[in-house]
Amino acid sequence: MKRLTQARSCLLGLLAGLAPLAAQAQERPLFESLNGWQVERAGSVTGVNPCVIVRSYVDEDDDDADNSITFALENKALVVVLTYSKWSHDKDEKIVAATELGGKTVNAKSTWTGNGTQIVGSLPAGLAEKAADSEEIAIKGKGWKASFDLSGASEAFAAMKRCNAGEKPKPRT
Repeated sequence: MKRLTQARSCLLGLLAGLAPLAAQAQERPLFESLNGWQVERAGSVTGVNPCVIVRSYVDEDDDDADNSITFALENKALVVVLTYSKWSHDKDEKIVAATELGGKTVNAKSTWTGNGTQIVGSLPAGLAEKAADSEEIAIKGKGWKASFDLSGASEAFAAMKRCNAGEKPKPRT
């Protein structure tokens, strides 16, 4: 049995704390909004980095499926929450899949935890820059692939870094 690490504990806490998007917005004050991404202060995440970035969009190429991506830096992990309205995972369902950033495999056997329409996983924090520079994040299993659009993520990751450092938001122009 695997030991519950701080990062895994954060993942479980983050998953438990993620409710519908409307509820999330009420719980997390907006830091900045840019390029379709919301940078929010996440009081529900414990640790030194209290900010998350979230992008929600409708995928017109998939019968208008609702998708969202959430990233948070927690200790030495990049916590990733992927939401797809057509998923139906059991609570705490374990999913082992390859994770790709920008078309390149960054972890051939990532473990994700499912709950309804969401899955939560973590990557080494050092991959935050690669995620910021990627156009998509994808997870691949046997016979399936789920891709999420990361357009505009670079500026959102930079804003999350400023938010985590305690800086004030950039003035709107």
